[in-house]
Amino acid sequence: MADYGYEDAAPDVAATNMKELGYEDAAPDVASNNMNDLGYEAASPDVAATKQVSAGFDLSLDDAKPKKTKKPKQKKGLFHSFQMAMGDSHRERQERGRTGRTPRRSSLKQEGKPRRSSIGYKGEIDVMLPGKSRPTRRRRSISFDQDNIFDIEPVTDMNPDKKEMWFQDEEYDVMQQKAEMTSQFVMMGGEAMAKKKNIETRGLEKLYDYENVAENQQMAYRSVFLEQGFQREEGEYNDEVVSCLYRVASMKSQANALARANADEADIEEYTRETRRRIRRSSM
Repeated sequence: MADYGYEDAAPDVAATNMKELGYEDAAPDVASNNMNDLGYEAASPDVAATKQVSAGFDLSLDDAKPKKTKKPKQKKGLFHSFQMAMGDSHRERQERGRTGRTPRRSSLKQEGKPRRSSIGYKGEIDVMLPGKSRPTRRRRSISFDQDNIFDIEPVTDMNPDKKEMWFQDEEYDVMQQKAEMTSQFVMMGGEAMAKKKNIETRGLEKLYDYENVAENQQMAYRSVFLEQGFQREEGEYNDEVVSCLYRVASMKSQANALARANADEADIEEYTRETRRRIRRSSM
């Protein structure tokens, strides 16, 4: 107080100074608000010193130095080298594409590989299986191979008589009678006798060997139906077990079908050779 000249001041003098400034009736919060309006509420000696220093400081671009940027660390390893090589090759392909691009195949008038049909469908369906509370999702896909179109002569151009183009009822009756007579002959004499007589029995297995065919079918049916009944009683469903049992029960039928297919292939090859020989002889 001595520095400011208030060592001899009385309390009324201080009050008089406050009246001159207009703060005699002001509350403490009002005085603080007035000080805030003047912009001195947050001022500190450090801030003022900073303002003075900044006011007398000249900025110059010559003294500015560029900031040093850190280079990214290079990753080492087989995957990084492969990625860099793939990136370089991709950039090279882009550069080649900008400089000289190869025209499309259609403009070159060249024959390329045959295109496959683009028609296709893929989807999923929900199937309710016995013994399960929730539906099972199955996938299915339908697609089409390349279409090979051949010009076929209409049937009407082959023979104008419609009766000659199709088998009639009496002709079907004759064929059925021949099949029954052949099967009876095989049942009495056996397949060996039929081969000696050059009688073709292909396709007549159900007629002359009916008991064996029926037994194989019943065995496959029983294996599947019994397993499905057991699973239904247990309240569960396992399609793999059913498939395995059917495969085992039909092994004999599969072997017989494979043998017949091999025999058909041999007969077709022999027929083709004989036909070619006849054509060669007739052309000479």
